[in-house]
Formats: sequence, C-alpha cells, structure tokens
Amino acid sequence: MANLTPLAIGYGQPRCGWTMDPRIKSAGDSWYSSHLAPHAPNQSCSTVAIPPMSCAGLTRVPIVRPTPAVAYYVYILASQPHGTLYIGVTNDLVRRVHEHREGLADGFTKRHGVKLLVYFEQHNRVEQALQREKTLKHWRRDWKIDLIESANPHWVDLWNDITG
Repeated sequence: MANLTPLAIGYGQPRCGWTMDPRIKSAGDSWYSSHLAPHAPNQSCSTVAIPPMSCAGLTRVPIVRPTPAVAYYVYILASQPHGTLYIGVTNDLVRRVHEHREGLADGFTKRHGVKLLVYFEQHNRVEQALQREKTLKHWRRDWKIDLIESANPHWVDLWNDITG
C-alpha cells in the first residue's frame, strides 16, 4: 500500500476522497498496518466500524494550514496613577487604545476620563485573553495595582511604546 494525501471527492476519486501520495509517511510502518480498516469501495465510511482517521482502507493525512499570526491583548487603562482603572481585551491594541483616548468609545472610559495605557499583555488565543480579562476583573483593586506596578512602577503611559 502506498502513502496518502487528501483530495476533493469526485472526478473518479475513491468515495472517501483520499488517494495515494509518495511524499507522505511510508505505508510499511507498523502504525499503518494496525490502523487500517479496509472496506468495499461502494460502502460508506460511516457504515463501517473503522477508526475515525481511516477510510476505504486508506489513512487520512490531515491538511495543516498555517493560521494567521493574530495576537490578543488584555490591557489596563487608568485615569491617573492609582486612579480609576478599566480592563479590556482586543485584537488590535493600538486601534482600541486610540478609541479610548479620543473618546470614540462611549461608556465607562469616556465618562471617567480613563485614557492612560498603564499595562498590557499579549495572548495567542482569544479564549486565553478573554479568560485573563475575566480573572483580572474579579481581582481585588490592590492586586491590580500590584500587577501594574510590577511592570510599570511609575505608571508611565505606554501609548508611545505601542505606537512606535
């Protein structure tokens, strides 16, 4: 048996949509012999008790597409050192902080004059960033101040740092 690569179903391809490809892992490997579950070409994969990654006696090779490098940020704004704090999350830190600074975002930050970026952290996954935001919002105020001062002891506005 040869190696496999996924193809679109149709144009005379096997019903499961997979075909042979010599660039992929060798078929002589023991993994293949222990995981293959051949079935008749006209039999649907869902009607045969086979591992989820097998079809028509061929092993599927998942297509791995690179995901775009997107960063998510949890940030803290302040009205002044030790003043009113606001915690938010965004995937575009410069745009979002600009909106707060210019009063384009109606709400808490505009009402309370919260414009200084005093802390931010980057996350690779939106779920992590959202969870961190929720966690920080539930922290006591003195813990938030300690977090800010651990990275920014003089409460310097970090706007210039993120805009270059």
